[in-house]
Amino acid sequence: TDTDDDFVGFVFGFQSSSRFYSVMWKQVEQTYWWPSPFRSVAPTGLQIKLVDSATGPGPLLRNALWHGDDTPGQVKVLWEDENKIGWTDFTAYRWVLRHRPAQGLIRVQIFEGETKIIDSGNVIDRTLQGGRLGVLDFSQENVIWSNLNYRCNETMPLF
Repeated sequence: TDTDDDFVGFVFGFQSSSRFYSVMWKQVEQTYWWPSPFRSVAPTGLQIKLVDSATGPGPLLRNALWHGDDTPGQVKVLWEDENKIGWTDFTAYRWVLRHRPAQGLIRVQIFEGETKIIDSGNVIDRTLQGGRLGVLDFSQENVIWSNLNYRCNETMPLF
């Protein structure tokens, strides 16, 4: 679409609607339109977040997910793209996640065609030890997901 600029991404390590990791990619910076319970500003670019919400789904977690900084008792930002690259309208991307819960290893790479445009490098967080995987869309219209797959490797792949 060229009429919206919100979040796309995915969740992993999903244990409940209060405990999961999220990869959230925003096209451009934006203040959330509902200022309660606090003013929430989303930065341009990709962030990896740990969601460990004391309240669970509701306005506080909603605004914390949108927000680009840590929100105590809700969301912790584990990594953010210092280049602040936003996604582009009408563009296909390939996402690669390497997650090794036992080692706490998280690495996200995004490719446009054969070109790697974002690489988180190795991020270490041992909070969540496994869980489900799913897509994430926060207010973004007309997202198309295709060719989704995952595998569990017996050996640690080289990066």
